[in-house]
Order: sequence, then C-alpha cells, then structure tokens
Amino acid sequence: MFCMIAGTSTCDMISTRQRFFTQGVWGPYFDAIFPNYYVREAGQSTTGILVEHVIKNNAQFSDKYKDKSMNDIIKELNEQILQKKAFINRLNVNPCFHGSRLLANPYMRGGFYGLTMEGTSILDSYHATIEALAYETKIPDLKVVFISGGLAKNEVYMQVHADVLNIQVITYAMGDADLMLVGAGILAYHSMAKQSLSTKIIGYPNLKGKRYTPTKELRNYHELKYKCFREMLESATRIEDIMKGIHINK
Repeated sequence: MFCMIAGTSTCDMISTRQRFFTQGVWGPYFDAIFPNYYVREAGQSTTGILVEHVIKNNAQFSDKYKDKSMNDIIKELNEQILQKKAFINRLNVNPCFHGSRLLANPYMRGGFYGLTMEGTSILDSYHATIEALAYETKIPDLKVVFISGGLAKNEVYMQVHADVLNIQVITYAMGDADLMLVGAGILAYHSMAKQSLSTKIIGYPNLKGKRYTPTKELRNYHELKYKCFREMLESATRIEDIMKGIHINK
C-alpha cells in the first residue's frame, strides 16, 4: 500500500512484506504501521507551502488576487480547471525549491521551463506545480494510493495525482474536520480497542471515503510531461555539480 500525508509538506510511505533499502529513503521500519510489514518513507519538504509560494510570486497576484484569501484563490483556480475534463498546459516545473528528498539532495533548487514574454498565468503556474508534485510520487506497479492531510481536500490536487499515477486515488472525510485529527482519532481508537488497523474500521458513521479515477484522455499528456520532469531533474543535478565550483560570499 502506498500512502501520502499531504499538507505543508508531504510524507510518502509504502508498506511491503519484504525488506528493501532505497537510497535517499528512510527505513525500512518493521511493524511501524501494520503488523509484519516494513514501511519506507520519502516525500517532499515543500508541498502546500510551495503551491502558495508560486501563487504569491506570480506577476498576476498583486493585480487580481491580493485582496483574497489563499483558500478563495485556490477555490477559484480549481473551479476553472475542473470546468474542463482535460485541462492541459505547456509549463514544466522542477519543484525542488527547498532541496530534494526524492534525490536526497538538500542543495537542489527549483525552476520553470516554458516562460514567455507574454507572462505566465497564475492558473498555469498553479496547475503545473501540482503536476510536478504528482510526478515526484510516480512509482511503477502501484495498485492504489491513499491520501490524507490538508491537501486531500483539494480536488485538483487529488485528480491530478489520479491522472499522473493512472490509478485510483482514495481519501476520506468526516465533515469539515481536520484530516490529521481524524487520523489521530482512528489510531487512538484502534490502540484502545487493541485492534489492528487492517481490520474494518467501525464506530465512525460520519467517515466517508472518496475515489478519484484517472482521466483517460490525459494519459499520453502526462507520460510526455513526466519525461520533461525527469529531464529537468537530471539537468538540475548536473547544474548543481557545476555550481559546486562557484563560491559566493554571503
């Protein structure tokens, strides 16, 4: 099972019966979540905060959105994206603005490819950033992904992950309750009841699940943009190696 806790940052956790070591990934830890399973953890240090950073630093922000809350801005952008079943853009993003946990390299830096003299809209910058965050989680042979955390309430974030990973993405909700608190409550319940989390969750009549299904029309689009994403990471790695020879006095 592949699980993501997505909020200001993201923790990516995968459980396996076998013991695997992966460079740059924490673990494996035995019995940490499920009995007789190993769990490994990777992730992105800046997720939700990166999305907000990209929005605030776009040239359109002061003209169109400076008097609106971030929640209202994201809601408006999501509505524009969701109006189209297959929203696409030509902008590519390297999301390593604060280093890369994916590559275990704290010196990596982010960037955009596809900027023009006409300027780049907040809508495209926002959408392309979410795409890049999803490309970071692209792992072969996944069957299902379970996402919790504050970003699980962002429908575009969830749908883009389903489209990029080309599998169903699942989350849950309990009204407007904070999902981190809901998850902590579930853990406490099972601990008190001495039940395994692998058993059926009971006692939560308001806990509702939601599934996001891949958009078939976007499969080729995301395969091509994922290749662009990999090219950007590889180029950034080579650039960082070159930059090591430059010493800047601060």
